[in-house]
Amino acid sequence: SVIATFLGDAENPAHTKWNKKGTNFKGKYVKGPEILKMVVNSPMDLMSVLNSEDEEGDWTALAEFFPSPAPQGITVKPASNSEEIKSLKTDPEEIPDLPSSDKIVSIRCIKQGFEIKSKPDSVGTFPDRLKILAAYHIRTGNPFRKYHPADFDFSDENQINIETQGVEILEKQDNLLHVRVLKSDYMIKITGFDFRRDVRVEVKPIEDSGDEKNL
Repeated sequence: SVIATFLGDAENPAHTKWNKKGTNFKGKYVKGPEILKMVVNSPMDLMSVLNSEDEEGDWTALAEFFPSPAPQGITVKPASNSEEIKSLKTDPEEIPDLPSSDKIVSIRCIKQGFEIKSKPDSVGTFPDRLKILAAYHIRTGNPFRKYHPADFDFSDENQINIETQGVEILEKQDNLLHVRVLKSDYMIKITGFDFRRDVRVEVKPIEDSGDEKNL
């Protein structure tokens, strides 16, 4: 069939995975990489649709006791070793700043992505570098360990758009973005994620002395 030929051309020599950059695939099909990504993500997308009702919160269940339900769309979940990992909804509507215990980085959700900025009260104080990790949220397990290049790739400019101010990009590969901070008033905006899925973000400020901490 057509789809079998399409996927066969995308296979690597060992027949273990599909590769959009393979010599038998690259440039052969119109919108080939996009279609391949859709095929790769289709099982997860189907599972997301099937599980959507289970994940829907009932904000009126305890209305008798708590008449003001918690706001929807933003969650902050503490991770192990006192890490703080933000869970962002890629909702078309812009969402206010997420709460953060750190005083130098602000993370907020925007349409199909997120924005990282220095906080106004941190002028004059900023880290030497930032390491930013992103991954699609999963129901169980560590989303960063479950990341797959088929989800998204920061190095793919046709898929992910990265806008920066006051920083120098040192590395962008897979789900990692590594930047050097040049001034206290900096901004990093990353968009292009699947609007149907939640994005988890981890920011690690790094001092050139070797100190590194998680936000």
